[in-house]
Amino acid sequence: MPKTKISSLLMASFLIVFLSASPALAHDPLILLPEQKTPEEGPLLPNGTISFALYGSLLEGGDQRGFQFNLKPEDRLTISLLIPNLGPENELPEEKLPRLFLYRPDGSVLEGISDLYVPFDEPFSMTRYIRIFDHVEKSQGGLHQVKIVGSHPSRFTASIGYIESFGTPVENVPNRNAGRTGIYDWYQNPVSEKPVEASEEKKVPLIEETVVEKQDPEMAETLDASEEEKVAPVSQEPRVVEETVVEKQDPEMAETLDTSEEETAPVVEKAMTETLEDDRSSSSKIYIPIVIVSLLLLFSVGVIRRKKSFNQATDR
Repeated sequence: MPKTKISSLLMASFLIVFLSASPALAHDPLILLPEQKTPEEGPLLPNGTISFALYGSLLEGGDQRGFQFNLKPEDRLTISLLIPNLGPENELPEEKLPRLFLYRPDGSVLEGISDLYVPFDEPFSMTRYIRIFDHVEKSQGGLHQVKIVGSHPSRFTASIGYIESFGTPVENVPNRNAGRTGIYDWYQNPVSEKPVEASEEKKVPLIEETVVEKQDPEMAETLDASEEEKVAPVSQEPRVVEETVVEKQDPEMAETLDTSEEETAPVVEKAMTETLEDDRSSSSKIYIPIVIVSLLLLFSVGVIRRKKSFNQATDR
């Protein structure tokens, strides 16, 4: 076999072995959960010199994540804050980038200002980042606490330590086996805008449109017309109810009404006859005196004529 082929095979074997051993050369990944908002609720690293990479997502402005780690006196404390070199994080202004707060055992606090912008490519996980904060100091020894706070939805990575010890036991990490799968899920799913802000923006135009519609004269006339149309059916409802009641009367009740009408008819006719007779009698009573007076007048006229004729005869 030629030496060139042997050397190429050896080189390929070396690359395969090197890539298969890459997890031991990378920062041990830990995925922070949404409920791990304070250092006490987050992971507890046994030794802050062991290299870990903690991946988290701030879901809204004011959201935060935390973790803790122990150091011995005179240990070197190395800590960094990164964001993925992806949108929307790599487009955020400095004031909207996440910030890191380090709480030392003596009570002092270091506020990490995100004033760096150093691109960084991770060859083993095939992901790209931007380093926005980096800090190194000599440790006091004891329990240190870290809190990452954001004023805008964003993803972040906090890296700590410099000694590679992949698979070191860590307390309070229920998803310890997330590994590369957890990194890929985190890397490929950006944080969306705050849903509450979007809903509030949608509500404001609706309120303004409602006010404008109430103030529009044409809309007022339309409302008046609609109110008149609503009143008309209401005024017609009693008629419909009355007709329905008459149609739904009991048959026995109808017979009772018919018999009462039959009994009432003769009575009415009798009353009308008596009224007519009374009218006739009253009219006859009125005519009798007139006849008598007429007769008396005629008798008087006859008597006078006779006297006149008698007197004329006597004179002759």
